Amino acid sequence: MIKKCVILLFIQISLQCSTPTFYNNIIRVNTGTEMFISGCMSPETLNFDGNIKEIAISDENIFDLNEGAVQNISANEFAIYFHHTTIEIIRRDAFLNLPGLVRVDMGRNKIRRIFENSFKDLPSLKLVGLYDNEIVDFWPRSFNNLPMLEEVVLSGNYLDSFDQAWFHKTPKLRKIYLGGNIMCDIPTLAFVNLPSVEFLDFHANQIEYVDKDAFKGLVNLETLLLNDNNLKSLEFNLPSPSKLTLVNIDHNNLTYISDDMLERIRPTIKRFEMNGNPWTCACYDKLRSWGQNATITFKAVEAGKANVTCINPKTNPNECIQRGDDDFEHEFWTPFLNKNLIRKERLEECHV
Repeated sequence: MIKKCVILLFIQISLQCSTPTFYNNIIRVNTGTEMFISGCMSPETLNFDGNIKEIAISDENIFDLNEGAVQNISANEFAIYFHHTTIEIIRRDAFLNLPGLVRVDMGRNKIRRIFENSFKDLPSLKLVGLYDNEIVDFWPRSFNNLPMLEEVVLSGNYLDSFDQAWFHKTPKLRKIYLGGNIMCDIPTLAFVNLPSVEFLDFHANQIEYVDKDAFKGLVNLETLLLNDNNLKSLEFNLPSPSKLTLVNIDHNNLTYISDDMLERIRPTIKRFEMNGNPWTCACYDKLRSWGQNATITFKAVEAGKANVTCINPKTNPNECIQRGDDDFEHEFWTPFLNKNLIRKERLEECHV
């Protein structure tokens, strides 16, 4: 009878770990204890006595996180870290039956794809970090039924778009980091099904266009970072009432902003950062005047030994109006160019 139970238990574990993930890899538990692991990570393979707070793997050859790669660990409030590994794919149900898992940090690996239900049914999970990988896309519902998820860090990848379908049943999602990708635009209704979001970071993409209704439905949005992109215009609607308090549009290609846009953000804005844009002098003066009721940062951009804060167009220099590129002398744009080599390379990828 005992022999039969052992066999059944072995069969159950084998079914959940039908495709091994680990092959004699070194893991570290609670920043101290090191051990070798093969197959899947579970109480049986960990064989660790004590309260698990942290499991970490770094600088190891691990190609895919397969189904049940990490499973059945009952520790309370523990975190998993995978750094500098060769992981390329996270498959569905890679994290299985982990009721106390609060954090998954998988930054600086080789991850390219995230399958549907890769992060699913993890009732305590609050943060997922997938920054500085090579991710090109997520399957729909990659993040599924995560009732406590608050923060997702997707910075430093190769995402050319954002799709809210990646998230399903994530009612507490507050922060999404998308900086350092290769996105060209933010389309209409991009976040309409994610009303809990308070913080959006799009810095250092290649964004040239933001649809007027891109942020429709974001009734809790407080912070919007669009700095270091290629925006030539900024015109988007906000929910009423709005909670937006901080907008950063530093280092874009903005020469003009409409009165309507300023009036939309005026009621709640506390900080509006706009340094390093080639504002026309008429618009620059208008912004300074408007900023008397908001905290706006201005910083002169160095051009050789001279400080340049604005430029004069060829026609009607005293008017703050939207203009075409041919209304400016090329040399006046030069001080404002702030695109590094990496961003130029990504721009080529973005338009392929």
